[in-house]
Amino acid sequence: MPSQQSIYIRKTLNKDKLDDVPIAQKRQAWDDYAKSVLISPEVTTTEVALEGVMCLWLRSKQVRDGYVLMYLHGGGLTEGSVYTHREWTARLAQQTHLAVLSLNYSLAPEHPYPVARDEVKRVYKH
Repeated sequence: MPSQQSIYIRKTLNKDKLDDVPIAQKRQAWDDYAKSVLISPEVTTTEVALEGVMCLWLRSKQVRDGYVLMYLHGGGLTEGSVYTHREWTARLAQQTHLAVLSLNYSLAPEHPYPVARDEVKRVYKH
């Protein structure tokens, strides 16, 4: 049985001011905000399509050749994008000096499992 604290936290987390807003609109609002967040000028970003999946390369000026960090954003397979996690992946690129490849895999419920998994596998094999 969950604790009272756990029940309270779950209720708090489930209260979303955007409950009545369609998920596509929520995603767009999150992307739009995230794109306004500044990242280090030491990191370049390049959008590419790999195996039919939109991806974002992030590279620091001191990138080590031959190494890639493939990043899969959070969001429970229903939210998030390469943009919502861009500031974080930019910091990863800058701190590790690795080229970071962030994937914009398809999201549910429009694209149910195993669509995202299959896209990730295709890009990884690429």
